[in-house]
Amino acid sequence: MRVWHPGDANAYVEISRSLADRISQDGQTLYFDGASARLLHESRLPAAAATFKFLAGLHVTHFQQAWLRALYFLAGLSGCVMLGSGLLYWLEKRRLQGAAGQWGMVSMTALTCALITGMPLATLAMLTINRWLPVMLEGRADWEASVFYVAWLLAAVHALLSTWRSVQSRPPWATHLLLISALALLAVCSNAWSTGDHPGVAIRRGVPAVAGVDLVLIFTALLAGIIGWRLRRGGLHSKR
Repeated sequence: MRVWHPGDANAYVEISRSLADRISQDGQTLYFDGASARLLHESRLPAAAATFKFLAGLHVTHFQQAWLRALYFLAGLSGCVMLGSGLLYWLEKRRLQGAAGQWGMVSMTALTCALITGMPLATLAMLTINRWLPVMLEGRADWEASVFYVAWLLAAVHALLSTWRSVQSRPPWATHLLLISALALLAVCSNAWSTGDHPGVAIRRGVPAVAGVDLVLIFTALLAGIIGWRLRRGGLHSKR
């Protein structure tokens, strides 16, 4: 509830529904005259906007408890695994059919690498720079977005060049995974350096969300580092 122009003859009251127990992000706002309590206006979204608000509510899941939101997160990860494994299967099948070295094979392999490892690299670069940029820097959010896209572009270019030079048209999985491992650890260290909230402190202070992000980053660093090291050693059919 908000009162606009209190103490004025033109005062009016804005009342919106709480979004904590609803899927849609539409607050269904009502406006009343401050003196007579007469209904002045009822906010009604067009069909397209109402659909968008509903889909936005499904994404943020403010309408339910933490466990359901965790299941949503795991469902999202499983969808990523399904798409990524499908792309890898398709590429390996074409490689076995003798398509290695062809431009279509090279470009699709590089694109797959840019999506599977390039996007996490860009995200980790953005998380890291978020801790290093001055808080009062003008256009700080734009700087973070720029770092994300520049890092993603560099990862894509590196994937394309490495795939093109590879006899079997194999992307630089090992290099990207080792970079992901390093950036994930750097993001955790940067947060501890800039705020003092390393996972132990965050848990003691009662901010599990901060601790959870750091712990996921640490797990990501370990997993990416192990897989990247095995790939580098040739344990998973690649030495790049």
